[in-house]
Amino acid sequence: MKKRRSCLTVLVCGFVAFTAFAWFHGFVPLASGEARSGLRHALDLGILPSSVRVNASGSESWTDYIFEADISISPAQFDRLLSARAFAKESDSFLRDKMTEAYRMPDYSGFEIDCVWSWSYKPPDLREGDHGSSCTVYANKSRDRAFILYTGD
Repeated sequence: MKKRRSCLTVLVCGFVAFTAFAWFHGFVPLASGEARSGLRHALDLGILPSSVRVNASGSESWTDYIFEADISISPAQFDRLLSARAFAKESDSFLRDKMTEAYRMPDYSGFEIDCVWSWSYKPPDLREGDHGSSCTVYANKSRDRAFILYTGD
């Protein structure tokens, strides 16, 4: 009986440790919410930087999946947002000094855009009329706020 109880204790402790490890690395979206999960998918990050706070988000999925999020982040961690995908900084953005706009977040108040980074992927077997996937990150001048727009076919 004592051996059986110790085996059960080891299994329960192992399960708890594995679940904590999986949650920490983003494999289990436990208590992270739909917005943070969508953000991790859009940026292809297993773990979001610790200072990320989702101010507002919205999404829709008909034939395409579209996700928008307005976030606050520590400027020291901003570059981590761009680390998983091959984002390219747009050198001459016509959006500079314009305001961010969201169509899937009611009562959204945007911020002035300073820099824009974009990423896109079109698979080789892309069907006619499809666009592949793309992600655009709009940032303010101090890099403490960002707007992320992700679309995927």
